[in-house]
Amino acid sequence: MTVEPVILKDLWEKSGLYFEWSRVRFTEFIGIKECRTCAAFGHTAKDCPDKGKPTCGDCLQPYKEGHLCRVQRCKNCVLANEKFRAGWGVRHSAFDSQCMSYQRQREIIIKRTDYGFKRT
Repeated sequence: MTVEPVILKDLWEKSGLYFEWSRVRFTEFIGIKECRTCAAFGHTAKDCPDKGKPTCGDCLQPYKEGHLCRVQRCKNCVLANEKFRAGWGVRHSAFDSQCMSYQRQREIIIKRTDYGFKRT
């Protein structure tokens, strides 16, 4: 669906639409939000709470000029393993499309989205 930018801004401020007695949230159609500053899901670099303290997405260390990664460790998989005992491998970048945390976020968005057909 395409709308004029003025209308989109108005709709965005309302955070969603009501359609056939259901609320449709726009965030479900945007895709996975992953911050390039701290590598966390749910926000972008523009809205990052750690804006002044960037983290390397490959090794979890504070990012500085001349930084060299020693061992790859995915922040999101490390947190999932600690919080949910997921048992996922952590030796990959937080921005890897094969990351289990990324795949899980993708599954959540797909489950929330109604494509207009009945699932069996």
